[in-house]
Amino acid sequence: MCCWVHSQTGRWFSKTRKTRNLCWKTKRCIGKLLGGWRGKPAGDKEALVHTVLAFAEFAENQSGILLDAEINPLAVRPRGRGVMLLDALIHLKEH
Repeated sequence: MCCWVHSQTGRWFSKTRKTRNLCWKTKRCIGKLLGGWRGKPAGDKEALVHTVLAFAEFAENQSGILLDAEINPLAVRPRGRGVMLLDALIHLKEH
């Protein structure tokens, strides 16, 4: 992962200048889309952050058996209506 979001402040962090620039561009683009783009209602940013942090916590807690995990796509619904997981893939080590 190239970027981290602080759960309390919402500030973005990264290790290198290159990834900081990439994160900044991504944040700007996502911010525009989530703010309501071309007449669409603003997205539920709080639900998105909560979901991403919960997914990261799941991955950390399962690090001993987790090989790979992804959510793609994750639909962000209008503010107050949450997010909708449309597809996910999780690979675990075989016992």
